[in-house]
Order: sequence, then C-alpha cells, then structure tokens
Amino acid sequence: MPIISLLLATSVALSAEVPDAVVVAIARHSGSADKNSFVCLTVAGEDPSKQLLSDIQQYVSGYVPGSKCVVRRGTPYLRGTNKHAKLMSIADFRTHGEEVATARVSSHFGPLSGGTWSATLKLVDGAWLVESTKIEVIY
Repeated sequence: MPIISLLLATSVALSAEVPDAVVVAIARHSGSADKNSFVCLTVAGEDPSKQLLSDIQQYVSGYVPGSKCVVRRGTPYLRGTNKHAKLMSIADFRTHGEEVATARVSSHFGPLSGGTWSATLKLVDGAWLVESTKIEVIY
C-alpha cells in the first residue's frame, strides 16, 4: 500500500455530508443574525433542508438558505431586497475518533470582510458542541 494511502487510512475520516447536529452546533456558536439582517447558509455546497433551518431557528434567528441571497458589488443581500446578509458555508466535516470532529466555516460580510475558520467539536452526552475555533484566513 502506498504511503499516501496509509496516511489517509488513519483515524481521520472525511465526510461529504455534514451532520445536521454539527451544523446546529456551529450556528449556535456563531449566533443570530444582526437585527434587520440574515445569515445565508450553505452546507457542503447545498441549501440546508427546511427541517435543519427549523432546528437552527430554535436557538438562533435570521438563518435562510444560501440560494435566497445575492452578492451586489461585493456585498451580500437577501435576494429582492436591500437587507444586508452574511454568507456562511459549512463544509469539510472530519471525524477524529468517535468523540471529536472538525468542520470548515467560511463567512463573507462584504468587500474585504470575511474569512475562514475551523471549528473543533466534541461529542458531549450525545450532542455536538463547539469546543474551539481557529481562524485560517481573514480577508
């Protein structure tokens, strides 16, 4: 077996799908949208399901599917309005054993305003919680 295959076969597992419970944990950690604003969410490049958005709304407000937003002159808005939005994308879910995982979160608020960070999550009493975050890129 080639060395690269051995490295990939270690305890880290990458999933194309981000579990809903992880998305909810990251949304809770990120907080609600500002007043008169929205968070346009995509998960692994897709709009979240209606059920997932409903689960998020139990804890934080202002989250809508990413497809409901448009970027004009570098600034995101809720489609068809002048209401500002933040674009948020959650992807690259990886497990590290049974009780630890990471995911990549990207945010864009406007021209030269956004970044990418990694969230480390821990499974506590059956629920994923954000344990720590690390900024990877600021722009």
